[in-house]
Amino acid sequence: VFGHICSYWRKVALSSARLWTNVRVDIEKLAAKPNGRAEIILRTFLERSGTRTLSVDLTFDESIPQKVEAALRVLLSSSARWHRLTVLLPEDVLHFFYSISHSLPNLRHFDLSILAESEENEITASEFDSFLLTAPQLEVVSIGDGSNHYLPLFVGMDVLPWSNLLDFEIYNNPDPFNSA
Repeated sequence: VFGHICSYWRKVALSSARLWTNVRVDIEKLAAKPNGRAEIILRTFLERSGTRTLSVDLTFDESIPQKVEAALRVLLSSSARWHRLTVLLPEDVLHFFYSISHSLPNLRHFDLSILAESEENEITASEFDSFLLTAPQLEVVSIGDGSNHYLPLFVGMDVLPWSNLLDFEIYNNPDPFNSA
C-alpha cells in the first residue's frame, strides 16, 4: 500500500525490513497465483524482511494444493526466524507440522486452530513432539479444537514444554469467551 503513494514512499517501504515481518499466507489465495508466482512472492517478502524475526499467519481452508508446496518450503526455510506462528487448518492438513523439521529457536507464541471434521484425531503426540521440541523459547500456546478431540494430545502427553510456558489456552471454538 505504501509503495503506491509515490516513489519516495515506495523506496522507504522497500528498504524498511520491519514492514515485511508479518507474513500472512492464505493457501487458497496463494494457489490461485500462476505457477511459480507464489514461491517468488514469499521469497521476495522474506528477503525484504532481512534478518528480523517473523510473525507467520497461515490459513488452510482445505488440503495443501501441490501447486503451493514449493512456496511453503520457501516459508519453512525461514522457520528459524519465526517469533509467532498462527495457523488455522482442517484436520487433514495436520501432517504439515510433521514436515517442520527445522529448528524454531525464536518461536515464543503458537496459536493453532483446528477445523475438526472427524470423530478421531489423525495425528499422534510424537508427530507434534518433533515440531514443538525444536522451540526452546515457546512461552504462549493457544489451541482451538472445535470438537475437543485433540485436548488429550496436548494436556495428557509431554507434547508441550510445560516448564517454559507462561500462558496456555485451549478453546473449543474461535469465540474467546468460550475458552478455558
